[in-house]
Amino acid sequence: MDNPLYECAVGRMGETLAVYHVADEIKAFPTSHAETMATLEREMLRKVDVVFAAAQCLADDKRRWNPRTYTVWNAIDLKAFEEDSPPGPMADVDRVPAPRVAFVGVIDKWVDLDLLATTVQGLPQVHFLLVGPSHVDDRALRALPNVHFLGRRDRLVVPAILKRCSASLVPFRKIKLTERIVPLKVFEALAAGIVPVCTDFSVDLETLERDGYAFVARSSEAFVAAVERAVAGDTPETRRRLSRFGQQQTWHARWDQMRAVLDEEPSLR
Repeated sequence: MDNPLYECAVGRMGETLAVYHVADEIKAFPTSHAETMATLEREMLRKVDVVFAAAQCLADDKRRWNPRTYTVWNAIDLKAFEEDSPPGPMADVDRVPAPRVAFVGVIDKWVDLDLLATTVQGLPQVHFLLVGPSHVDDRALRALPNVHFLGRRDRLVVPAILKRCSASLVPFRKIKLTERIVPLKVFEALAAGIVPVCTDFSVDLETLERDGYAFVARSSEAFVAAVERAVAGDTPETRRRLSRFGQQQTWHARWDQMRAVLDEEPSLR
């Protein structure tokens, strides 16, 4: 199961093993009824045999109700990164002067628009592509000459957009929702061969930062500097190194982690 709404099904299907995969802090989404989802999730956690959570803080929280909780990060669809999309859909991207950096995803309350605007204004020579729907007032960003809103794009086109950029931006505010995730966009950037430039919203990013697979900024000045550093360091050698690591972050690899847990956990044998 991957949603607390299904907790009523646990133990009623004749199953020999029940697994709860937690990708997000569902009750923190504005569309959720937090109290109801929290109650359902506690019931789910008590019933299932094992829990896989997509971030360390998320796992730490769920472990209070189920000690057999393990951190297994998000993963990419490798097939989407094996080749570029046809030239046609990329025409508007190619018309934007280089260097380019991208934000891919929904622009919502967890995105720090003030930080993004500061970064855009601090780096007038860099062009910023915003890929995805916007659910907030973004008029201040739209007024800036080096910002380009591309709107929603098919998921299979995202790798080709990222490969035409020098960095991917993850300017998230640190709130309950974001501190418990490692967004898919981090691994997609790496698979495309570019570095994700992030705020310090999640402790999991520290591992990627330490190993040279993410820039993590702890102030607005540091974020601007990190974007500038990413653009300056965008070389073929850097792209090969990042891409090698990123393209290893597949669901096949994650399943190997999960299967090892299932094989080694005595209570699940």
